[in-house]
Amino acid sequence: MFDPRKDFIIHCKLRQVGGVKNYGYGLVLKDVRDSRAEKRHYFHLSSNAYYKLYTYDYKTRKSIEHQAWTQNKEIVNSIKKYNSLRVEKQGKQIRFYINDNLVKTLKNIEFWGTFLGFSLNRKMDVEVDYLEVRQDNFQINLVANAQKGYTLEKLGPEINTKYSDLRPVISPDGQTLYFLRKEHPGNAGVKKRDDIWVSQRQADGTWSQALNLGKPINNENSNSVISVPPDGNSLLISNTYKSDGSYAGPGISIARRGANGWRIPEPIEVKDYLNHNKYINYCLSSDQKVLISSVERNDTYGEQDLYVSFRINDTTFPRPVNMGPEINTLAADVTPFLAPDNVSLYFSSAGHPGYGRNDIYVSRRLDDTWIRWTKPENLGPEINSKAWDAYFTLAARGDLAYLVKGGDIYRIPLTESARPQPVVLIKGVVKHQDTGQPLEARISYYDLEANAEAGIAYSNPETGAYSIILPYGKKYSFRASQGDYFAISQNVDLSGDSAQYVETQQDLELVPVEVGRVLRLKSVFFDFNKAELLPESYNELDQLVNLLQENPKIQIEIGGHTDHVGADYNNLVLSQKRVKSVLGYLLGRGIAESRMLSKGYGETKPIADNQSEEGRQTNRRVEFTILSK
Repeated sequence: MFDPRKDFIIHCKLRQVGGVKNYGYGLVLKDVRDSRAEKRHYFHLSSNAYYKLYTYDYKTRKSIEHQAWTQNKEIVNSIKKYNSLRVEKQGKQIRFYINDNLVKTLKNIEFWGTFLGFSLNRKMDVEVDYLEVRQDNFQINLVANAQKGYTLEKLGPEINTKYSDLRPVISPDGQTLYFLRKEHPGNAGVKKRDDIWVSQRQADGTWSQALNLGKPINNENSNSVISVPPDGNSLLISNTYKSDGSYAGPGISIARRGANGWRIPEPIEVKDYLNHNKYINYCLSSDQKVLISSVERNDTYGEQDLYVSFRINDTTFPRPVNMGPEINTLAADVTPFLAPDNVSLYFSSAGHPGYGRNDIYVSRRLDDTWIRWTKPENLGPEINSKAWDAYFTLAARGDLAYLVKGGDIYRIPLTESARPQPVVLIKGVVKHQDTGQPLEARISYYDLEANAEAGIAYSNPETGAYSIILPYGKKYSFRASQGDYFAISQNVDLSGDSAQYVETQQDLELVPVEVGRVLRLKSVFFDFNKAELLPESYNELDQLVNLLQENPKIQIEIGGHTDHVGADYNNLVLSQKRVKSVLGYLLGRGIAESRMLSKGYGETKPIADNQSEEGRQTNRRVEFTILSK
């Protein structure tokens, strides 16, 4: 595989030693940019000293002759000697040589095939002395320290069987491994096609005996997991489903946990869906906002390219956009995996310089266009081989990768340069503030500076458990939402440089909207000793606006509080000014002044010990009380 968009030289020596004479044999280059209109370009000679240069178009079933059969005295008509064929591309010209003699020049050529081979027109015996392909840029771009001697570790019999165990997907917390098992007797349906199996990581690092995921996700058709969002309560899976869980058709679906197991998956719509290739791969980002697909469309460079779509709502994505020539090649670019940092993209390609048919690469996103990427780096010979290497996955920690070799699942430690950027994994439980009862909810997290939703997750309906992943570089707030509850937001400042992978616990509370209830606004911010709202406050105040708009009879009191540092009078005045700022924001969003009271309490109503910084921070707060409903 080489890149015919760039200059190259193809050189071979061959001779006919038997079989039907006076028919063409030589080189063929295949153009597969569009699988519906494949072209093959032939450079043939014959044993009676003729040559021919032509293109056969499989769409029109016609030949385009660039040079009809032409006699050439330089062709050696002898079984004892070889003839040399050479093809040179320079700019938009391609020159053809026989035994170092130029026989034809084609001009204004934009493209001339992707795959190279030998061609025989009849049953004949041809010997090839050698085939040489030269292209100056054919150097493998390795990640740093790729050849450190890491060895692949084959997972045990709990995972790998005599059946093919393929397409592993590790959960972001590294505790659950989903994979596809082919033709196992325990698979669903009569034909025992591909089913999803699952294994849990044990305390000692081993894996539990894999179990079939069962209905309604596994059915009579081939099934596979595409992505596992961080919440652990959702799965992006292949195909679409009928209301009874049976196969409805191709596509992708999202499955959510219910109180009694997995619910029947709901279809995901991709607008302007188009794929000319019989294969397709997908990947969903950890924030569930970005869908990457490997398809062949009208603007594809080669067989399959990687495309990106940005979520419209929970079940709809717009028309895919090609991710650009730095990632995509003229060959197949497939099996994308976007790491939890939302920056590091791992994928398999036959078009970038590598060790075999398909190698695994990593590239880093450079901006928010999603079409500017770093030059892909090959993950090295410990991971890539002469075979078809693909289906790479890793957890949020980023130190161990999982992949497939020969129908079995392996893992391997990654060199530092091949790892994604560090992230923070936040786990917790969504619960009722009063009773502690776990609740099913949708979790949203927000980029406070942009006042925009940065991602979503869902809690477990039975346990209330959830988890989200937050990349470094921003300030976030996050909260759960469900029905008639008001969410108590949490916030975290990750605006500094990424340091290391961190796991932390943070529960989320939902509060019933009822008269007399006091609700704290944890993500309303002011500079020290100032009363002007910081922009990071707008997101939580907008949540309060929504509550008041959806419940037009509610009246509230907005209360401002300080710690005990400083003079009592100054603290009282500061709290009053801050409450006025909050009131002004709500008025500006259309909430009637008659529905709101405001009062500054200064340091008079502490809810924590003022002797510690943590306690003082808790006491510096804005809250509202529901007066009537």
